[in-house]
Amino acid sequence: MNLSFRIDSVNVSSDTIMLRSIDFAKISVNVSDKGNIVVGKEPHIVKVSILDRNNQILSGYNGIVSLDFPKLSGTLSSPFIHIVNGISNTDVTIIPAYVAGKDLRIQAQIPGINTIE
Repeated sequence: MNLSFRIDSVNVSSDTIMLRSIDFAKISVNVSDKGNIVVGKEPHIVKVSILDRNNQILSGYNGIVSLDFPKLSGTLSSPFIHIVNGISNTDVTIIPAYVAGKDLRIQAQIPGINTIE
């Protein structure tokens, strides 16, 4: 596909580039040491992977995933996590509150997609 743009009355064009569309993506969220989380204590690193239908990492996917964690359950260091080649490349941490439920859940969403996991 050849792309051309018009910017301030100047034409800009490119060589042929490949565009890839994704028809399915699944978010996998992992929290470090999740079996030993103590309320109100140390932070735990949150890692995110974007997977295909076969649970393989979508190596060409780059973007942002939005994270949400119930306010009474604890805090996230950032509501967004950057994804490069299907894997998070920024450190986002979670600190459980002093009073938290047994099964804490982090909601993850790819902006522009209506499904929340």
